[in-house]
Amino acid sequence: MSEFQNKCIVITGVGGNLGHSLLKFFFNKKSKIIGFAKTKRSYLKSYENKKNVKIFYGDLADEDFVKSKLQKKNLFDNKIHHLINCAGSVSSKKISQIDLNHWYKLIDDNLTSTFLATKFSFPLFAKYGNRSIVNISSIAGQRFSKTAGVHYTSTKAGLIGFTKQLAIEKAKYKIRINCIAPGQIDSKMLDKAIKNSKNRKNELINAIPLKRLARTEDIVNVCEFLCSEKSSYLTGTTIDVNGGVI
Repeated sequence: MSEFQNKCIVITGVGGNLGHSLLKFFFNKKSKIIGFAKTKRSYLKSYENKKNVKIFYGDLADEDFVKSKLQKKNLFDNKIHHLINCAGSVSSKKISQIDLNHWYKLIDDNLTSTFLATKFSFPLFAKYGNRSIVNISSIAGQRFSKTAGVHYTSTKAGLIGFTKQLAIEKAKYKIRINCIAPGQIDSKMLDKAIKNSKNRKNELINAIPLKRLARTEDIVNVCEFLCSEKSSYLTGTTIDVNGGVI
């Protein structure tokens, strides 16, 4: 039997490539899944009528929306075991092009969403057993971004700080909080950032020692580890998944 069978897992950003891959993975592990997406996607329709899946559509920076959905009565016994904060967006604007609306949008999409999903999940975490939170940051939050702007990089660095501080705060409750910092993932988000340029994509690949972009399953595998008992002594850490970019 899977370690994750009948465990409730909250995944934000299931409308994106990585979030969708996480949804598929844990669905196949027979988990109970609460998913969040900003907009409806055709590939999510097949999950909407599944007994063990509930997907909510809306703005994760809306406090009332997040609180009401997570605390909905009789939603998988109102008991959460794992939270994976995967929601986010990207922008390649330079600082001279960024107005306050652009700045706040990236903060809302990448940081506020994580803050609210985490805050309103905590009261529902199971009292005992293996419980964890995984935040998806980026190599940009540790170094710099080759494809995105300062507002994106700032939010991804913020997620790493958020993870470290919260891990200390919640250690006494034995809830582990860790972070993943992927390199460039072969995804729609990357295609948007590089404006679908094949030459730009090849340049990125050639700069990676392993000579390929990350696949969503590379990140899913690390999420599985961080949610499993095998990582029971890990909290407050950030794991690089970037093909050898050091």
